[in-house]
Amino acid sequence: MRSSKSIMTGVAVLAALALPMVAGAANKLVVRNADDSADAAVLTDSGRLGVGTNAPTTAIQMEGNATTLPQFRGRYVGTSQNGGAGFYGMHNNNGGALPSYLDRLGYFWFGSQSGSSYLVGSGLTTRASEAWTATSSPAYLTFDTTPSGAVFTTERMRITSSGNVGIGVTAPSQKLEVNGGVRLATVTAKPSCISANRGTLWVTLGTTDKIEICANVSGTPAWKTITLQ
Repeated sequence: MRSSKSIMTGVAVLAALALPMVAGAANKLVVRNADDSADAAVLTDSGRLGVGTNAPTTAIQMEGNATTLPQFRGRYVGTSQNGGAGFYGMHNNNGGALPSYLDRLGYFWFGSQSGSSYLVGSGLTTRASEAWTATSSPAYLTFDTTPSGAVFTTERMRITSSGNVGIGVTAPSQKLEVNGGVRLATVTAKPSCISANRGTLWVTLGTTDKIEICANVSGTPAWKTITLQ
């Protein structure tokens, strides 16, 4: 038999849901925590969801003082090879038109809040590299960080729509293009020079550094030393 307390609680919830929404009023659908001391989650009349905050300023806002509280977590249960939780960031222009050249398709930013301002330390951004059509949707991805003494991110690495990677380069013409030095300072054991490792460049540091490349020699893979003068 249900207790009078549970019946009254149910009646109170139904009564709250039945109340009309008043224009201009701060109406919220509220879920209280276990001891009824604070709001655990709210849904405002502007369509914003707050978890751990009763005053969300974005569509979904999560806050908490435990490491697991302000997390998004998705889980797929099944046997499909293409299973797994996902995230879709999508951009359409007015009227549902497909993205134009350089339209931002989505982004992840990582940083901190200071008062009403948000400071970004690093992030990932993806933009359309050409105007999209129903049969072509090229895009590039950038990795951005903020240097010391600045509060705005700077692009550090880009993966183009063709798969080229540029470090300090926005239009790499090869699979990897670097604007700056590349250092090889290997301290792990050198792998065997087998067919699968051909093309590997290896540096052994010492009084006289040794540079080797794994390459076919008369049809047999072998480490060959690059002579230093």
